[in-house]
Amino acid sequence: MFENESLCGHRGREIRISTRISFVFFSGTPFAAHNSLDLAKEPEHGLMEKKAAHILLVEKENSLRATLAQHLRQEGFRVSETDQSQEVFAILSAAPVHLALLGLEELKRSGIAILRMIRERFPHVNVITINSGDRLDLSIEAMRLGVLDDFLIPFDLEGLMARIRNAQPDINCLDR
Repeated sequence: MFENESLCGHRGREIRISTRISFVFFSGTPFAAHNSLDLAKEPEHGLMEKKAAHILLVEKENSLRATLAQHLRQEGFRVSETDQSQEVFAILSAAPVHLALLGLEELKRSGIAILRMIRERFPHVNVITINSGDRLDLSIEAMRLGVLDDFLIPFDLEGLMARIRNAQPDINCLDR
């Protein structure tokens, strides 16, 4: 196992990032997780892997979106990411999404419109929002619309990952 911890700056704020890579040996060959690995497939050796939950990540800020996507994939989730509000409906319609991680800071009012659309057309999708402390009105409105949780920037990345992992029992019962 390889572990690494670093600090990542995001708009003058620090986010602590821990990286852990585990190696698994199949037939004597080392294998490390890779971003394109589809954990929903059955390995050739006959053991069934747990189906990976699908998370939609909607965030305008490229560095934050990339960091979150990397950590979600390391946790074993399938991730669809976008910075375009108009792509959200297409992604949700194309394949079952179990949880949406929605950045409100840059999207502002269109983020709330996306949340309303998810609630109306895809009510089974859990939503967690990320927002700045400058726009608490958006966080309050998001909570009224039934989000699972709301994280204010700066946030503890491990706390967010723990909340997503804790939502997994709800996510797993939605697999179709």
